[in-house]
Amino acid sequence: MPIGCTGYQLKARYPERYKVIVRMISLGIGDKEIGKQTRSDPDTIKQIRLRQVRDIEAQREEMRSRSYVNAVLCTEKATEMVDGARNLTEASVAGGIWTDKWMALSGMSTASISVEHRIDFEGLFEKLKKEAEETMRKMKPVRAEVVEPRLLGGGDGAGEGANAS
Repeated sequence: MPIGCTGYQLKARYPERYKVIVRMISLGIGDKEIGKQTRSDPDTIKQIRLRQVRDIEAQREEMRSRSYVNAVLCTEKATEMVDGARNLTEASVAGGIWTDKWMALSGMSTASISVEHRIDFEGLFEKLKKEAEETMRKMKPVRAEVVEPRLLGGGDGAGEGANAS
């Protein structure tokens, strides 16, 4: 492994950038994205990620506790503002964001997908029945008569097949 990919030189030469990288790793941002934003090699980011597991867990715990506190504060602020309705939307949105962040850092699900699709077969059948009845009512009656074939041609109908051969 090349010496440039361990992160030791980055930490020595650019300690602030190194701290930013560790913070971004703790937030769950991918190596390529971190590399783009900090102008660092993604392989270096990967090595820092592997080496800093303990530090990253400590930072996640710190972020988790901060997120929880901020979620509670924003929710309390939104509750206080309900009567005045002054910046209520902003406080509510911030509370939701911090709650979501806290849940994500705590390993909880932050998205809920629910599909509720019910088919009312009785209702559909009734609708189709009504449409059929309406169609039948709109149709004009047709008067028809069944006529014997021998009455149409003026002959008995038996001779036609004999003449065809």
